[in-house]
Amino acid sequence: VLSLELLVTACIAEVTLDPDCHGRGLGAPMTRSGLAWLSDRGLREGMLYVESDNHAANAAYERIGFVHHHTDRAYRRPAPPETGQAP
Repeated sequence: VLSLELLVTACIAEVTLDPDCHGRGLGAPMTRSGLAWLSDRGLREGMLYVESDNHAANAAYERIGFVHHHTDRAYRRPAPPETGQAP
């Protein structure tokens, strides 16, 4: 059994805004609110994922104190065409 007392870092999975609300300064207070919630539960660090080409979000997170930790890469390719044979 894992308790919150053992955790020190929490992953913020998504901060999502309707595109019509972009540029209104809403993401930072939403993120700060989430961090406050985590802090109230004893967690001392928040980590989040954001697309590297989402420059507005990256800048917003940096303005509230987040620093770049690392960049993940995802790869994909099409499956080969069906041959009618079992693998």
